[in-house]
Amino acid sequence: MTIKKGLVLAAIALLAFTAACIVVYLMLTSGRVEPMGLLLLAAVIAILLPMARSHYFPSLADCRSEFEFHVQRQAVFARQQVANRLSPEIVAQVEAASAPGEIMALKERLAQRKDADLDFALQIILSRLHEQAGDPGAAAASLTDALRCRPQDFVARFRLARNLEWQGDRSGALETYRAILAAPAGLSRAMRKLTRRHVQTLEEN
Repeated sequence: MTIKKGLVLAAIALLAFTAACIVVYLMLTSGRVEPMGLLLLAAVIAILLPMARSHYFPSLADCRSEFEFHVQRQAVFARQQVANRLSPEIVAQVEAASAPGEIMALKERLAQRKDADLDFALQIILSRLHEQAGDPGAAAASLTDALRCRPQDFVARFRLARNLEWQGDRSGALETYRAILAAPAGLSRAMRKLTRRHVQTLEEN
C-alpha cells in the first residue's frame, strides 16, 4: 500500500468515525433519545469497524487466518473433485490414504482419464501428505504438477513457495512469491500483504 493510499483510507476512517460521533451527539441532545436506536447504532459500529479494519488494514494474524481459510477451501474442492469423478470404492481409497505412495499408485491407475481437474485434486492431496511426512521437496514437485493444470491457483503457488522455503531454496521461493505479486488480480489485501511479508523476510536473510 502506498503512503498516499494509506492516508486516503485513514481520512475516510476518520470521517466515518466523526460522522458516527455527530449522530450520537445529535441523538443525545435532541431530548428524544430512543434506547433501541442507540443500541442499534452501537451494534452497527461494533460490527462494521472490525470488518473495515481487517479488510483495509489487516494484521499479520488476519492474513494468516485468511490464508488458512483458503487452504481449507482448496482441500474441500479437491475432495469434491474426487467424489464427483471417481467411483465410491476409489473415493474410499483416496479418503483412507495415509501415505503418499497410496495416492501415487491411484494416480498411475487413473492416468488414462486425462482429467485436469481430477489430476489437480490428486496432486493437492498428494502434496499435503508429503508435507505431513516432512518431505517439502516431494510436496513442491506435486504442487508444480498441480499448477500445470491450474497455473494461476494462488493457494497452490503460495504453498509451493513455502515448501521451497522449507527445503532451503531461497531463490526459487522468492521467484514464486514475486510472480504472485506481479499479477495480483483477484487477491485480497491480506493475501498481498502476506506474500510481501514473505518476500521481505527472504530478502533480509
